[in-house]
Amino acid sequence: MMESAAGLNMHPIHSILINKMRSRLVALVVVLFLGASAFALTNGSIVISGIVPQSVYLSVSSNQINLRANQDSESPVSVTMLTVWSSGHWAISVESKNTGYLLNPSDPQARLRYLFTLGILTQEPQGLGSPWTSEVQSSTSKAGLALPLSILLQTGGQMIGEGLYEDLLTINIKQF
Repeated sequence: MMESAAGLNMHPIHSILINKMRSRLVALVVVLFLGASAFALTNGSIVISGIVPQSVYLSVSSNQINLRANQDSESPVSVTMLTVWSSGHWAISVESKNTGYLLNPSDPQARLRYLFTLGILTQEPQGLGSPWTSEVQSSTSKAGLALPLSILLQTGGQMIGEGLYEDLLTINIKQF
């Protein structure tokens, strides 16, 4: 007789049977584990998502424009190019510091009225007595939308005094 781990007396044959049963139980667990992995999925899918916010960008090819004017200067002069890139709806506004006049800083009474066009956004020349805003536009292509800004001086045949005339245009773009 042999003594078991629990302190019981066992016949040697029982000890051999118990060890064989343990071996078979371990073998069964190994077979179940390997068998389960044989039936495991061989493909799957993952959902990836992200948020891309709307964006809008404005590029101005030149921020300072020099014009030469005389009493016959009434044809439009293309002065700079604006390019808009937008992934959503947008509108652009133009505001004149001097309400649509070029002013001579040396002579506050000397002023020269002008109109402007902005590419396909203006059907005809526009004044800037008050801020101008375009209609709401749809998103642009990846290349953007080029908008030539042209100035049309309104001399009306008047004598223009010599000197520097200036105005400041503020261009804003808003996304909807």
